[in-house]
Amino acid sequence: MPIVRFAFTKMDAQRNALPDGPVTINSKIAFKKVENADLLLGKSQQDGLRLTFEFVSSYGPDVGKIALTGEILYIDEQEKIASMTAAWKKDKKLDDNTNRLLLAPVLDKCNIQALFLSKDLELPPPVQLPRLG
Repeated sequence: MPIVRFAFTKMDAQRNALPDGPVTINSKIAFKKVENADLLLGKSQQDGLRLTFEFVSSYGPDVGKIALTGEILYIDEQEKIASMTAAWKKDKKLDDNTNRLLLAPVLDKCNIQALFLSKDLELPPPVQLPRLG
């Protein structure tokens, strides 16, 4: 089922120093919070989830950092929402298939935003860009 809303709620980007040698870039993304959200779409009530995510690209050694926080609203069948909520409450994890399904579009948007921020801060891009020949 679909993600019906995506929004950044916080962006933090900083460059500590201009790199004078090789820079390592480590990026990670994870869901930090999952909670039920009853959504009114049109005239119908939908069972949904509000998932809070965090994306961080760290530039080493101590060159800079880009951190993005946001949330998505996701709708699905009531049984699936209940199963996801129970799994999160138990282990603070979603099953691998659901995690991939939900993190892929979040990662796309975060990588694009991090690319813009890295350019503005004169940091190397956090994702490998294609090069011609």
